[in-house]
Formats: sequence, structure tokens, C-alpha cells
Amino acid sequence: MGYKRPEKTPYRVTLKDEELFAFAGICDTWHDRSGKDINSFSIITTTSNALVSKIHDRMPVILSEQGEEAWLNPDVDTDDAKKLLRPFPAKAMKIRKISTLINNPRNDVPEVLKAV
Repeated sequence: MGYKRPEKTPYRVTLKDEELFAFAGICDTWHDRSGKDINSFSIITTTSNALVSKIHDRMPVILSEQGEEAWLNPDVDTDDAKKLLRPFPAKAMKIRKISTLINNPRNDVPEVLKAV
């Protein structure tokens, strides 16, 4: 009898209005030893806001619409860009437990996002 890992509780974190939003991220293309191009991308995280801290101590940096424009501006000042790397306001977000169906990619159905 093998060890059964306890299931983690999945959550859906959205803006209160459920509109789309953008994460701050960085991307680069680099070359491996054989000279092959490797495209890589990372989502930047920050400390959790009061809402997300109930489930994790870190969260992706969520950008406001103005912040998104600044983040994507290649001429933005580095110090101004760093000011965007803060927790998104908790009062503008909501979080709810969802079904563990989401833990299996074969469950490609809308029910995976329903609150439980």
C-alpha cells in the first residue's frame, strides 16, 4: 500500500468584476550550448495581499490597465517599473474554492471552475 498524497484545495482567484487582467512577467530568448534558441518566460511574484494570504504567502503581480501600459513600455524608467511590483488591492479581488476536478487536465469542462 503506497503513500497517498493529500489533495490540495484548489481556488479560483479573480477580479471582483471577473474581467481579464495581466500579470507582470519577463521574457527572453537565449541560446543553449548547441546554439538552439530557447524562449523563456517568468511571471513575477510579490507578497500576498490580505485576501490571497489566506491560501499562500506569494502571488503574481497583477497589473492595473495603466500599470500594464507602463510595464509594456520599453522606455519606462526602471524605478517606475519597480513601483508596479506590489500586491494588487485585495478589495478588488475575490477568491473561492473550486472542485478538485481541475486537478486533472482531462476534465476540460466548465464545472471545474464552479464554486464548491
